[in-house]
Amino acid sequence: MLNRRARTFWSGYECSGNPSAAGHEAAAAAAVLSYLFPSGATYFNDQKDEAALSRFYSGIHFMSDINVGKDHGTRIGGYTVRFAQSDGADGGVSQTHNQDRTDFIHMPRR
Repeated sequence: MLNRRARTFWSGYECSGNPSAAGHEAAAAAAVLSYLFPSGATYFNDQKDEAALSRFYSGIHFMSDINVGKDHGTRIGGYTVRFAQSDGADGGVSQTHNQDRTDFIHMPRR
């Protein structure tokens, strides 16, 4: 740093530049809970966004970190739902739900 007395806006927190764990966790939970309780999907997705954005507002992550974290979490949640469907652990929930409600879970792999 050229001027040690100069103050910077960004503190350089060590998490910046890494996917947001809060985004992972919130998105995975929202995907699973939206599958199990389709009537609450809007609420769960709103809460996912609130949890993830709190890391941005507190200056811990950049918006790109938040978006990547939410994307990863959605994929993890989708994997969890598909696994439960394939081994019967969902207790037949998959037969009672409308397929259109879980389309976001079946995202194409990159």
